[in-house]
Amino acid sequence: IGSGAPPIVETATLPISVDGDVTGLTLNTARGGTVSLNVVADQGVTAPLPAVRVQVRAADRGDSMTMMHSGSSVAKMAMSLTGPSYVTVEGLPDNWAVKAIMLDNTDVTDRPVDLSTDRGTAIRVVLTDRATELAGSVTSGSFAPADADTDATVVIFPGDESKWSYPSRFVRSVRTNEDGTFQTTGLPPALDYRAVAVDYLEEGEETDPDFLKRMRDRAAR
Repeated sequence: IGSGAPPIVETATLPISVDGDVTGLTLNTARGGTVSLNVVADQGVTAPLPAVRVQVRAADRGDSMTMMHSGSSVAKMAMSLTGPSYVTVEGLPDNWAVKAIMLDNTDVTDRPVDLSTDRGTAIRVVLTDRATELAGSVTSGSFAPADADTDATVVIFPGDESKWSYPSRFVRSVRTNEDGTFQTTGLPPALDYRAVAVDYLEEGEETDPDFLKRMRDRAAR
């Protein structure tokens, strides 16, 4: 490997069930790809780009790798992940949102990409400071006292089940304020969002497809 080149990384993953002794396992390693990451501003954006974390997560398991990016240069990293992976952006300020994630000239936002190619993968993350904003309020019903408790969690999600797969930018949960109001920013533009208020939500339940199916018909459009 030439000077300054990222090291070659090979990994292997084999799901197993252990009930007693396990012998004779063979792991065949595969080489991960090299990712070049560039974070750029959308057309018309003049504000300085925020520092973000770009996470690459394997589509078929929980393995992930994270790259920090200050928005001032191209970052490169050798990936130990092989096969289809999702690229997500974390740590965005409230007034910023992902406009697109581009692989060459193809928009791969919210889609799995193969990062194990020998030629390397160039990913361009386009950020915008023109983020969507959704605000509303939760009430206890027309027959409840005016001071009834409206402490709740609001789950916002699209009607389209194909946009529910974890990790999804289209699914969001937010707690209400003391006066029952809620607000969230940065949801991707879409025409078929639903919102439902619940008084109890288990950790991660808002991403459970079975929960979203139960809530879809009773949620407000």
